[in-house]
Amino acid sequence: MLGAIVEAKARCSYFDYVREHVFDPAGMRSSGFPTFDELDEEAVGYTNFTALGAVAGPRRPHDDTLPRRGCAPGGGYCSAEDLARFGDALMRDTLVGADVKAALLEVRGNDWSGRPGGTPYAHVFQVESEQGVLNYGHGGGGPGISAFMDVFPDQGLTLVALSNYDAGARMIRRELRRIFWPAA
Repeated sequence: MLGAIVEAKARCSYFDYVREHVFDPAGMRSSGFPTFDELDEEAVGYTNFTALGAVAGPRRPHDDTLPRRGCAPGGGYCSAEDLARFGDALMRDTLVGADVKAALLEVRGNDWSGRPGGTPYAHVFQVESEQGVLNYGHGGGGPGISAFMDVFPDQGLTLVALSNYDAGARMIRRELRRIFWPAA
């Protein structure tokens, strides 16, 4: 729905809007919404799921679970370097002003995404503070792909974890945070 609203208000495609207002200002040169037929050099995801559900045995390429093209809810392609650029652009207020960013990071009430003990969500990002160190970010994935980005604004640090396994980025993120979590 939000993608359709963006297209109606901006009078251009969602893809063009994101390129012009997010990818280009952030310097994200390896990001986009390629069609399935345009995928040639991207990493292959490996999964234990198919379009019909979970399967036993070794992981298999995720080709039959890919959309024809990504859209507003997801399915875009982004390199680790570009996700780090996105985090840096958020820290520098390149994409939105400081007042808008503050509103986006404000956790209202007890919004824990319905998960007991989970990380609270603001409007867009998970926001947390450990040992007095603020962190915000987001993750996502699907069959054969997973990603996380964590921004530590006071330290000027963005951590990115990408994997071509279903939940591989979760394990990478955990280890990165163990190694790099800025000490208070």
